Amino acid sequence: GPSLSLALSGVIEKVRFPLISPEKLRDVVQPMMQKGGGGGGGMHEALVLEGYQHHALMRIGQPSNVAPDKCRPRCGANPEPLGAREDQQLLQARASAVRTYRWLQGLPSNVERLSMSGMQLEVDDAILVEDFLRRRGRNLVELDLKSNRLDCKALLHILAGLRHTPKLAGLALGENPLWQGAASSQLGKLLGDTLEQHCPKLERLGLGGTGLQDDDVKFLAAAIKSHSSLKQLGLSGCKVTRTGVESLALAAGSARTALHTLVLTRNPAVSDPEAAGQLDALRALFPPHVALRI
Repeated sequence: GPSLSLALSGVIEKVRFPLISPEKLRDVVQPMMQKGGGGGGGMHEALVLEGYQHHALMRIGQPSNVAPDKCRPRCGANPEPLGAREDQQLLQARASAVRTYRWLQGLPSNVERLSMSGMQLEVDDAILVEDFLRRRGRNLVELDLKSNRLDCKALLHILAGLRHTPKLAGLALGENPLWQGAASSQLGKLLGDTLEQHCPKLERLGLGGTGLQDDDVKFLAAAIKSHSSLKQLGLSGCKVTRTGVESLALAAGSARTALHTLVLTRNPAVSDPEAAGQLDALRALFPPHVALRI
C-alpha cells in the first residue's frame, strides 16, 4: 500500500485549518485527489486523512493518532541510516518513553538550546535523545540534562549523539547517577574521549554530583590539557581528592588549554572548611588566571 509520506505529499501544505473533523476534511481532500487523477496513484483517502490529523494533533501538543513507526521522521538532510538492531531499539524506546518522544517531536528542526532538566530521563529517554541529536543536532549550542536518572548506560547514548553536535558550547550532565550502570568503570575515559574527539567547541561542562573519582578526573584532565575551547568545568559534589586536583592543575597549566574556572565545592576530601591551609595549598597549584572554587 502507499506510504504515509506519499499520502501527505502535496496535501498537508495545502490544508489551512488548525484541526477539523474527518468529515469536513473530506471536502478539502477529495477534490485534490480527483484533480490528481485516479486518487493520486492508488492513494487511499483514509491514509491522507490519517496523515493530516497526525500533523494537526502534533502541532497543538496532543497525542498522535498514528503509530510512531508509520511517521515520516522530522529531521535534517540525509541522516545516517540505522541498522536493524538499532532501529528495533529505537522503536522500543519510542513505545516506552512516549512522553519524551512526543516532546522531542514537537521541537523546531533548527533548535539551538535544549533543556530537559528534571524530566526523570532514563535509558529509553536517552536513546530518543541520541536519535534526536543524530538527526537534528547540527545547530545545537546548549544541552541541559541535569537532575535526571541517567546512569552510565544512558550516558553512552548521549555521548553517541554528541558526535552530531559540532556547534555545542554548553553541556550540563550534573546530578545524574553516572557512576551506576554498565561501563561505569570507564566513565572518565568515555567523557574524556568525547570531549577530545567530538566536542571541539565546548566551553562549559557541568558534571557535579555524578560520582566522578580521581581516576575519572585523570582522563578528563588529559583531554582538557589540549582542549582550546573548554573554559568552565563543574565537579562539585563528586569524590575528587587532592590526587585528582593535581591532575587538573597540570592540565590548567598547559599553554593549549582555555580553562579558567574550576568548581570543586562539596568534595569532602578537598573542601573541608576547617583545613584553610590545605585550601591555600591547592589554590597554589593552579595558574593565577584560573578561578578555583572549593
